[in-house]
Amino acid sequence: MADEHTMTTRKSKKKPKLKKLSSLAKKAWSLMSLISRQKDKNQAGYVTCVTCGLMKYWKEMHAGHFFHGSHQRPISYDNRNIHAQCPACNTYKGGARDEYACYIAKRYGPNVLEELRLIKHQGKELKRVDLEELIERLTHEGTKLKDRYETASSHP
Repeated sequence: MADEHTMTTRKSKKKPKLKKLSSLAKKAWSLMSLISRQKDKNQAGYVTCVTCGLMKYWKEMHAGHFFHGSHQRPISYDNRNIHAQCPACNTYKGGARDEYACYIAKRYGPNVLEELRLIKHQGKELKRVDLEELIERLTHEGTKLKDRYETASSHP
């Protein structure tokens, strides 16, 4: 029979509970959405819809995808695939795909749509370590974006 000391030692050696993959994906997407809606905002915090040109405060915009995918797929975190869109374009106009395709080709070059299509169809799912690294990278990127905005708004 184990003595009292051994029993308490065993109890204290519990492994920390790992977060579910779905929770990691949700966290990563939350960060990506914030970054995508803020990356092109002006000093006042307004951003232009990439498909119709409407300007709104960044919090009123959606993070619109050209190619859709699960939040555990790499396509969901490619900056070239996600941009600020107004709710009307993203939701009611189905993403305004023709205008969105023109925007991507103009901003990144004519071959990027094909590159994104290939990424979408790779079928690769992000593993725990991928999502944890992604969250770390996006957190850092968000901090840099916040610092850039605060620095820009503090200068007249």
